[in-house]
Amino acid sequence: MTALLKVDGLVAGYGRTAVVHGVDLQVDAGEVVALLGPNGAGKTTTLLAVAGLLPVMDGTVEFSGAPGERRPHRLARAGLALVPDDRGLFDSLTVAEHLSVGTDRKDRARAVGRVVEWFPPLAGLMDRRVGLLSGGEQQMLALAVALERSPSLLMVDELSLGLAPLVVRSLVPSLQRAAEETGCGILLVEQHAHVALEVASRAYVMVHGNVVVESPTDELRADPDVLTRAYLG
Repeated sequence: MTALLKVDGLVAGYGRTAVVHGVDLQVDAGEVVALLGPNGAGKTTTLLAVAGLLPVMDGTVEFSGAPGERRPHRLARAGLALVPDDRGLFDSLTVAEHLSVGTDRKDRARAVGRVVEWFPPLAGLMDRRVGLLSGGEQQMLALAVALERSPSLLMVDELSLGLAPLVVRSLVPSLQRAAEETGCGILLVEQHAHVALEVASRAYVMVHGNVVVESPTDELRADPDVLTRAYLG
């Protein structure tokens, strides 16, 4: 597989305070990779640093779409998409308006049609304002907006945040299908390991800013005590 993202020895944080310490990870084309860990482990900080929204204090972050590039807007244009934990939507805009922003008119129908195939409930919500959507519908839209732009790498921060387990289980297969059909690599940050392990092929577990486990997910499913020990330190 082709490495879309390669992170070596990443140190990043806020101001002069490092939150992640020497993180190594990789995401390949068409692969779903889970980044797991408890609250405060440094998962979001890692994503923000990869996206260029936080400075890299040490180490390297290489995104194949833009080698050496660290400016967020340049990374986005090169194919890196981030769905933040607050979903990054506008309450006053409709679903259709969100899906039309930043998309060429000639390609819009094709792009919207594709994401609606992955998230069918959006088809009946086009004229509804985001502020009137349920949490699950908002998360579907946030993912659809990111995928509509055909990214080569999609990073999703806390897919399940504030959502019922049943809703989350309906979203996970759509992410897997998008990766398989488009070749997009996906880095999925999640507190709830069982959610991510359903869709990811590999997983990294972070605790206190360090990666303490790197493993194929089938091995983690077969021996859940590995995760328990990692989470509990």
